[in-house]
Amino acid sequence: MKELTEYKMKEEAKMEELKIQAVLMADSIRDEFEKMHKFLNEREEAMRNQLRQDEENVSKRLEGNVTAIMGELSAIERKISELQARLKMTEAVEILKVGIKDLLTSCDVQAQLPGPLVELTMEMFGQPFQFFRVWKEMRQIIAPVPASLTLDPDTANTQLIISQDLLGVKHSSKQNDEEQDLPEAAERFNEYLYVLSSQSFASGRHYWEVDLRNKIQWVIGVCRESANRKGDFLVVPTAGYWVLSLFNENDYRASNLEYTRIPVEVKPWKLGVYLDYEAGEVTFYNADNMSHLYTFTDTFTEKLYPIFSPCNNLSGKNDEPLTLLTG
Repeated sequence: MKELTEYKMKEEAKMEELKIQAVLMADSIRDEFEKMHKFLNEREEAMRNQLRQDEENVSKRLEGNVTAIMGELSAIERKISELQARLKMTEAVEILKVGIKDLLTSCDVQAQLPGPLVELTMEMFGQPFQFFRVWKEMRQIIAPVPASLTLDPDTANTQLIISQDLLGVKHSSKQNDEEQDLPEAAERFNEYLYVLSSQSFASGRHYWEVDLRNKIQWVIGVCRESANRKGDFLVVPTAGYWVLSLFNENDYRASNLEYTRIPVEVKPWKLGVYLDYEAGEVTFYNADNMSHLYTFTDTFTEKLYPIFSPCNNLSGKNDEPLTLLTG
């Protein structure tokens, strides 16, 4: 009886906690959408105002053109009337003496046409890129803004090849795991095929994506600044590593002490990593459809670095690079 009562109390406490979390999450959802609605409403109003201003300017220019054309038409009509009057007053013999050509020349009118026709700048208001630009601007108010990461070659294992743009990493295809002639560095991984980003995070919320296309093994996540990088070590949260791994093409695991297996229904071509430093969360998503894969929960007390491993090339079977996707 006592055990059942205690169990009931625990479940009721969980229910209350769940209600509080639901309220907080609902508030967060409302706040984020309010920011987006406010931004979109402001941009819509700005575009409408610009359109009205452009319409007014174009209308004034068109009215000016119409007025100028009417003036030219009036001048031509006056010349025609003048010519008709002179023809009536001039004897036929005089016309022959003067010549029709000279008579017409004396009444010549050079019509001054207005400038080129003006129109609304449809490339600003009728083309898709205008709204694409609004979308890009809106990304700046969404938290987190997708991070633009680059790889730090000084941290890369000597068997890894970093692309010139510092966005891609692959395992060397040389025989016998031949190492590159790179200087020894305290920050370099000398055993595991890892490389860190040049950027680190000690606060805030951050998100980045990695292209996994055609990879059958990889390791991706974050590690704390003081985590061991030399020799053989455990890649687990207690050692400062929060990573997700793929082995043997379809074996997804989280780096807990038990190496938790993760069921994945759709193989991700892109992996999204979301870090909420203050909340102590590292979350992984299938970035193709933003389905949740796994979340680590911990307490962070120092800088965290995004970490990447393309793993062994497996005689060419896993030769494709991991590629950081820019925001």
